[in-house]
Order: sequence, then structure tokens, then C-alpha cells
Amino acid sequence: MKKHTIMKIASCALACTMLAGTAAMTVSAAAPSTASSSASTQKEAAMKTALTAVKKRITIPDELSEFSYSTSQQRSMTKYSFNWRTPSDAKEYKYIEVNIVGNVIFSYNSNLNRDDKNDVISFAKLSDSELLSKAKAHLKALNPDIYSDAEISIKRIDIKGNNASFSICHKENGEYVDSDGGNMTIDKNTGELISFNVSWLENASYASTAKAISEKEAQKAFRQLCTLEPRYTISTDWKTGERSVALVYRPSFGGLIDAFTGKESTYELDRTKDSGSSLPFGSIYANPATGIFDDGLVYEEECAEAEDNGVSFTEAELREIQTDESLMTKDAITELLKKDKYIQLPSDFKLDSFNLYKNDKDEYFYNLYYRSNNNSNPVPTPIVYEDGTVEAVIEEPTEEDDYGYFRVNINAKTGEVNSFSKDGVFIAANKNLSDTTPYPVKKNAAIADAAIKHFYPELCEKYKAMESNTAPADYYMDSKQVKHYECYRTYTYNRYENGVLVEGDRISLTMNSAGEVRSISISFTEDLKFPSVPKFDADKAFASLFKQQDIARSYIYYIKKDGSAKTYLVYSTNSFTLDRNYKLCNYNGGEYTASTSSSDVPEYSDISGIKQEAAIKALARYGITLDSNGSKFNPDGAITDREFIPLLRKVLYDYSYLSIKEEDAVTLTNAGAAKCFVDTINGSDYAELKGIFKSPYSDVPETNKNVGYIAIAKAMGFMDKCNGKFNPSHKLTRAEAMQIIYDYIVNRK
Repeated sequence: MKKHTIMKIASCALACTMLAGTAAMTVSAAAPSTASSSASTQKEAAMKTALTAVKKRITIPDELSEFSYSTSQQRSMTKYSFNWRTPSDAKEYKYIEVNIVGNVIFSYNSNLNRDDKNDVISFAKLSDSELLSKAKAHLKALNPDIYSDAEISIKRIDIKGNNASFSICHKENGEYVDSDGGNMTIDKNTGELISFNVSWLENASYASTAKAISEKEAQKAFRQLCTLEPRYTISTDWKTGERSVALVYRPSFGGLIDAFTGKESTYELDRTKDSGSSLPFGSIYANPATGIFDDGLVYEEECAEAEDNGVSFTEAELREIQTDESLMTKDAITELLKKDKYIQLPSDFKLDSFNLYKNDKDEYFYNLYYRSNNNSNPVPTPIVYEDGTVEAVIEEPTEEDDYGYFRVNINAKTGEVNSFSKDGVFIAANKNLSDTTPYPVKKNAAIADAAIKHFYPELCEKYKAMESNTAPADYYMDSKQVKHYECYRTYTYNRYENGVLVEGDRISLTMNSAGEVRSISISFTEDLKFPSVPKFDADKAFASLFKQQDIARSYIYYIKKDGSAKTYLVYSTNSFTLDRNYKLCNYNGGEYTASTSSSDVPEYSDISGIKQEAAIKALARYGITLDSNGSKFNPDGAITDREFIPLLRKVLYDYSYLSIKEEDAVTLTNAGAAKCFVDTINGSDYAELKGIFKSPYSDVPETNKNVGYIAIAKAMGFMDKCNGKFNPSHKLTRAEAMQIIYDYIVNRK
């Protein structure tokens, strides 16, 4: 907010306070002057100031005669939410909602200019430049103080309905301010405002960029901070189910670089220390303390359900399988679990349920679930209420009870344990684990190493322990300055092949401070061919990276608890993965596809002067286009039905599936295009009815298998040809297909 604006608001607030005081003296010569009265007057003045700022910028129609407002405190400032609406007995409900903090209107929403005909398919009546001009005018009227620092651009124009959407970005000293900005929606035909929301940091100090390091210097700094580490990544073909391995390089550093020093930015450390929030006022606001929306908890019950995978069998099938003498009985497995030195299943644990399944290698496995005797069959306690109803309540075990649960996945033939987990009290001696004694890191790490050799003797040599396994014991200090140490630790071992980490394949083991293994599991993908690892050339890799991807400069900030902001100028790069040739690839090593905005209108170099040029350009404005090779549209190329259907869905539903190139795709003809259209509107059942359609074209006999599709398409204004000929076998070009869709939109009634 500019200084003159702050002074204006302060003066307005003072004037309102004086007026309120004068009015009070008019009512009574002995006007109260208590602190509470003064505070109430100040609150009223502040509300009037905010309301005045809104009404100066937004015209409220007289028909919206009902008004209400609410306030909430956000950090050190007050948010006002104003609502104008029609009376309850009005024929039509209309409203305007506005939220303002300080002098910034951060959201506006209304239904005054919404068109109920949201299913209408049409091109915008206003040009791009006219729409952009309207949006800028709205932004300037709503927030004149931030307008000069805003960059606004077309984000999307809906082909269905009347919405045109815009992105709003905050720029200072020519650099973007991350996390700041928002969206605006206006009517694509009239330019009237529909909605607006923005998050914006005002009254902050932004360091001059004059002494910032250059992009080349930032690239050099990034290389010094980052190493490119080889990884084997496993992917599965969704069609065949076959797994494959790719060698990729992932960066070890994805942080922020201080744009003045070239060193790693202290932003994250500072924000944690200050309990800062990364977002200012706005329609989306993270937890002020952590900036995290989700608690990230994974509940044990859900994990247990996830472990119970595999094939389900009928009782008859289970009986047949269990007659196989090569499989261990459940009693024999129970005895094995009791004797295992790392499991030591107590004698009072009884088998509660089980599942026997066969994996894809025709090996049988048991999922067995045991419960302690004390809680395997809890007795319900009846509770009788005053109305005579009775409810049976099962009380949860108390801390004094010996209760526990044990789940194990085990090879039904060999008795080899694949995974297990323990819940609740399992060994009586370990009931009360003390957290005031440091976790025995060295001792328990040796137990963990021995345990993985015990359970996975043939595979463990392929796994290496993570450094975190032997990190010093973690603790926290309570209010009495007493140290409380970790009582449990998870030990992780990653798989390596050819000296390269295999992502996703790991052993995970959890152990308490008493040395009791509480859980263990393994991921090991079999039958994989690992490609060779070439000699790594760091110079070539980073040079290739920066040819393909920029390192960008921007401002970032966080909000302190007192409401003040701390800003940083940083360099950062998008997350990336390189293949073995140092080319950008997707996460699993596949072909990289750069993300594009729906506002990016392609400029084709090979459509100038062709008959369909206007149609191709017009459709591209709405994101309706075909996959192309760079700037080449290839207008005379053939088009398949698999490529045409997504275009139709985009027009008819303003949404399309990803274009999937299937093997059974066929080259599109005029008849095929009509069929695609009718299929897309779910009219195939009608089109297939025999003997009810009269052909609308002289070259389409009523015996033609597609006559129903062609007749329905013409009746609905799709491919409505006027010369009496349809030419059903004509193979469409890419340009002709776009012209058909364009004509349908223009001529649609």
C-alpha cells in the first residue's frame, strides 16, 4: 500500500471517530468516555473505512438492499467480509460478496452477470485485446494501489459458457513475487466482472536487483550446490503389465540460491525459526504455524488393509489348497512364530483370521492375523438409557491390560517371513519404555543388521543401510527442561544394482528402545534387466540441463507472527530428471513433455493462406488443437478417430481425455467423423436402429451402415452439407477436421 493511501485511511478513520463522538454528545450531555466505548467507536470507524473503500470502487445495485458483514483477525490485521443481496421475497436471488484487508480487495464474487445458459457453445464476441483491456480496467478499479505492480494475462476462454479467465501476477523491480497473484473471471461477450480473488503482499521491502548475480553465475552456483545422482527407476506398462528399468539422473539439491551471494538461501531456516507463513491474506490460507494443509498421518488400520492384497479364494478353493501336503499348516506356522527369536509370538496370542493367496509366481502365501487372548473376544457391556433403549459397548483395553495384535505375511511352503507388524503391548517386559534414556543407537543398529540377514538371507546383500540408521538419538526438551528421547526408530536399507540405487526397492524395520523388532517388510522387484551405467560427464550434463531449462529469479517471502514480511531475492529451477543422455525426461525416464498453459496459442508456420487458416487459429485460441511437431501443423496430414474425439469432447463438454494413440485407431472419413460426433453425445444406440432413418444425402443410401449416424449429425447441425452430397468415404485432412468443428460452433443454433 502506498504511503498517501495509508495517510488517507488514517485521516478517514479519525474523521469517522470525531463524527461518532459528536453524535454521541448530541444525544447526551454526559457522553461516556470509557475505554470500552472508545474501542467500540474505533471498531465502527475502521469498518466504515473499509466499507467506504469498497463502495468507492464497486457499484452496488439498489435491488441488493440486504446487507451483512463479518470480521476476522488475520495476523495483525482485520479482514472484512461484506455481503449485499436481494430480499428473501425477491423473485430472483442476487448477491455481491467482497472481502477486504487493509486497502486491498482480495476477493469479489457475484451472480449479477452470470448467464444461466452455461451450456451454450460459442466463440467470444470480444477479441483478445478487448478482453484484456476489460480485465485490466476491472483490476484498476478494484485495487488501484496494486494495479501498477500487477501483470495480467489471458489464462483461458471457455468454448462452453461465457467465462474468460485471467491470471494475475505480482511483480516488483521487474521480478515475479512467488505465491502472490490470483485470478479474474469476466464475461467473454460483455466484459462484465464475474469473480476476482488475489493474494497480495503490501508494505514489504524488496531489495534492488542491481547487485544481484547474473543467470550464468546462478547456474555456476547451482552446479556447486548440486550433484546429479544416478538412479534406477522402475515403471510398469499399463497395457501389458510388463516392468522395465531406466537409468536416470536426479538432482541432490532442489533448493533456493541467494541471488546476491550465490549460496544456498537461508529462507527455509529463517521461516522455520520465525514460524512464518508463506501465504498472505487471500482465499487460500495455510496453517499460520506450519504452512501445511494436511497432517500427513497414516493410520495403522489403513496400513493393515493395504497389506491384505492378493487373490481372494472361495472356501472350496481354500480347502483344496490346504490339502496340499507341501504347504505348512497354520498350527505349524504358529509354532514357528513362537520360536523365532525376533518375533517371539506369546502363547496367549490366538489366530483370529487368515487369507491364503497365490502370487504371480505360483507361490502360496498366508496373511495371518493374531490377537492376544485378553482382547480376542471382548465381552460387550450393556448400557440402558432413560428411554429404555439398550446399547452394547465394547470397552477398549486399558494401559494395564496385556493386549496386542500381530500380522504376518509368510510363505506357506517354506515358512519364510516376508513381513510382519506388532501393535499394542507385545512383550510384557517392554510395557513401560522410558523416553528419558537415550535410544541405544549402536546396539540396536547391530540388531537391525542381524534381523534383515535373518529374514532375508538371500537378498540382504543387495541392500545398504541408510546413514540415518545410525544418527544420534533424537530428543526434545519439555517445559521443565527434561530431555525426552525417541523410543522407536525405523531402519531403512535401499537396494543397489551396479552401485546405483534402485528406487522403491527397500527393507524397512522398526525397533523400540528395548531392542524389540516391531515390524519388518521388504520391497524387491524381480526379473529386471538393469542397463549399464556410463561414465558420468558432469560438464556435459549441466551444460545440457541449462540449454533445456532456465534458472529463474524471483522474490519469495514469509509472514511473521507480528504480521510483518521478510522478503528474499532468489534463483530457483524447476524440478527435473535427466536420462542417460542428459536430456530432460519424465520421472520414470520416459519422453519429456513440457507443461503448457491453456493460454499459449500456437503459431503455425505452415497454414498461411490455406482455406482453413482462420478456423485453425480460432480454435487454437480456445485450446482446441491437434498434437503438432513444433511450429508445424501439417494441415494435409491424415487424422484418426482417436485424435478427433478429444477435440469433440473439448467442444461439447469443455473437457477432453488425454489423447491416447491406440493400435486400433483408423483414418477418419466423413462418415467416421459423423459417427465420432454421435458417439460423443451418447447417441449410438439410436443411430444403430435399423429401418427408421431416411438418408439426407443423395450419395448415402439408406442401406449404408452409417446412415443413422449421418442423419443424426445433420439434424444436430454437425457436418450439415448443403449441396446434397456427403461424400462419406472421403478421407479427412487435419485442416478439414478443424474446419468441420469450427463450422459446427459458428452455425450451432
